[in-house]
Amino acid sequence: MTLWMEGLSKEADAGNVTIFVSGVPHYPESVEVEKGQTNVRLRPLICPGSHPVTAVHRGATSNPVMVEVVGPPPLIKGLESLAPV
Repeated sequence: MTLWMEGLSKEADAGNVTIFVSGVPHYPESVEVEKGQTNVRLRPLICPGSHPVTAVHRGATSNPVMVEVVGPPPLIKGLESLAPV
């Protein structure tokens, strides 16, 4: 998932920005402050449907934005045999 955000500090990076999708924390793969772009790989816990997304950086939390997730979540490595057929 790619997010474009305003208000990130110059020090914002993948180590100090957290994205919450339906309350589940996600840690960005990359944060490009100049563009305001943050790239996040959704965790397998996130199923298709509407989800509130918030960003947390330096103690500040963004307003929630609803996103629509489509497609099946990725399999959890090592648990492929438990996938429904």
